[in-house]
Amino acid sequence: MTLIPEDIRARLLANGAEITTNDDHIPLIKLINPRGRGCWLISEIDPERPNRVFALSGINYPTLGYIEFDEPNRRIGRLKLPVERVSNFTAQYTLSVYLFAARRAKQIIENETLLAEVKAHLQSINQGGAQ
Repeated sequence: MTLIPEDIRARLLANGAEITTNDDHIPLIKLINPRGRGCWLISEIDPERPNRVFALSGINYPTLGYIEFDEPNRRIGRLKLPVERVSNFTAQYTLSVYLFAARRAKQIIENETLLAEVKAHLQSINQGGAQ
């Protein structure tokens, strides 16, 4: 199985090309380390360096950032961890919602209740700041 199918790769590259400080894309790919707890939600590919992806990653204190990705060898990050794509992953929220929920849970999660709660909280903060 291809880790990043061509149609999704095109969308990730488009997200990377359009990036501004206000962009908050929906992650399009979820990769996992089948032998450990590693998880990455990828929202963009750097069009100038296609082996760099922008992702939410980490355990205990998840963070956003660019990560080196060696797709032919199915490896990610400076530790070159082996990865697999979660083929049935469909994100419902933007990367910032997943980030704040992951920081609360100390791991990347897909718990609908917590994600919806975080989304509502972030929206209330944004609306309060806009008034």
